[in-house]
Amino acid sequence: MNLGGLRSVVPCPCGLGSLEIKNEIEMNRLKELKVWQKSIDLSVEVYEITLYFSKEEKYGLTSQINRCAVSIPSNIAEGAGKTV
Repeated sequence: MNLGGLRSVVPCPCGLGSLEIKNEIEMNRLKELKVWQKSIDLSVEVYEITLYFSKEEKYGLTSQINRCAVSIPSNIAEGAGKTV
């Protein structure tokens, strides 16, 4: 979704939430970072693994682990977007 041409909100590759990206060039730069690519892969793997957790853990441990996994690429994206 384009917001006035300056910022875009794109779906998170792991399927949860969205990331606010200033422009397409910034997003392409982010996608080129190997550490970000690996963190996305890790997030997807974590979500797949937690599917096998017991139903009793759905709102406890499973939720916390999934949020932790998503925070890694989110923090990398945030840091990559900062200017010096």
